[in-house]
Amino acid sequence: MPRRLDHSGEDLPAASSAVFVFEVSGTAAGVYADGRGERTWVEEQVKRRGYGTASEFVRHVLRREQQRERRGEIDQNLLEALDSGELTPMTKKDWDDIRREGRRRLAKRTKKAR
Repeated sequence: MPRRLDHSGEDLPAASSAVFVFEVSGTAAGVYADGRGERTWVEEQVKRRGYGTASEFVRHVLRREQQRERRGEIDQNLLEALDSGELTPMTKKDWDDIRREGRRRLAKRTKKAR
C-alpha cells in the first residue's frame, strides 16, 4: 500500500486531511488534494494556466518554491558579504585568482564527467 505523506514527508494517519498528499510507490509519485476543495482549485489552475495534469502544476509550484528558497539564501549571503568588512577595489591579482579557481573547478568537473 502506498504511503501517505504530508508536505514535509512525514507519514499521515489514515483519517488525516492535508492540502496535498503525495502517494509514493516505488519511483512513481501521484499528487492528490485531500478535502476542503483543494482538488477543485488545483483542477482550475491546471485549466487556467495551461498545464496538462495536476502533477505538472504541482511540480511547477514546487520548483518555484525551491527557486524562492535559493533566492533567499543568495540574498542572505549577499547581506553577510556586505557586512563582512571594508569594501576594497578588485585588483589584477584578485581577478587572476578567480580565473585560476574557475579553471580548477572546470577541470575537476570535466574529470568527473569522464
